[in-house]
Amino acid sequence: MSSQRDQSSQRDQAVPGGAQQPGTAVPGTAMPGGAVPGGAAPAGGRRPDAKPLPSAWRARADGSKVFQLTAPLVGWWAWLAFAVLCLGDLAVQGRDRAALQTAVAVVVITGFVYACAFRPKVIADDTGITVQNPIRDYRVPWAAIKGIFLGDSVEVLCAWPGRKSERTVYSWALYTRRRARARAKVRAQAWDRRGASATRPAGYGRLPKQAQEAVKMVAAEVMARELGRLREAAVAPGAGAGPGAGTGAGPGAGPDAGPGAGPGAGTAYGRWAWLPLAAMLIPSIGLVLVIVIS
Repeated sequence: MSSQRDQSSQRDQAVPGGAQQPGTAVPGTAMPGGAVPGGAAPAGGRRPDAKPLPSAWRARADGSKVFQLTAPLVGWWAWLAFAVLCLGDLAVQGRDRAALQTAVAVVVITGFVYACAFRPKVIADDTGITVQNPIRDYRVPWAAIKGIFLGDSVEVLCAWPGRKSERTVYSWALYTRRRARARAKVRAQAWDRRGASATRPAGYGRLPKQAQEAVKMVAAEVMARELGRLREAAVAPGAGAGPGAGTGAGPGAGPDAGPGAGPGAGTAYGRWAWLPLAAMLIPSIGLVLVIVIS
């Protein structure tokens, strides 16, 4: 665990200027409703230059917010379209064992893509956050969160029952490569140094300083800061709730919403996600049987 904490000490990009100490939430720079500072974006999230964010959280009817990168979703829907076409073609023209094996293999891949690309997300509601990973779900109340950081992914440092030290929960959904953040930083420095350029957003120079800083961030960093802002708002003295306060709805409002009201709702916990496990294991077993029988 100590090695993980040491590795996570390089959470430089989650902290403006590197002044933040571990154990406190990332200061929020994103406005409520999915807008970055200085913008007037709807819940879908837009940069201050009015161009859509590559990824943005979305608000549900119950007041909770769903944080998920766009690229994995695009990959999921593209694969699903291909899988449907492929299975349809095999159903019409396939008449041999090879066609059967191919069909089962497509179903196997679909299960893995569902678990690894479509399902992972972070859901924030009035009582805490749910981190959905491919085969594990974690529920962490706001009060148990000690800090939200950005390493190779969004990391939630939290108090964990039965442990003397904090535990770090890693989000599969909100990942970002350090190299990509470094490139974004270099590009942003060029914007400030050279003035107008082909890559600089229109109207960048007229934006407030805080909004300019938001435009420079990668999507995962914007989301990490918004999660930090929600955490700070939820634990602030006199704060009654976080996002979606008064709705009485948590992340368990839908079939893919996460653990919901699980054991020890006031404490952090994790549990296996049986649906994605079944989506991967059952077709895999079927493919092995088809190959062996053939």
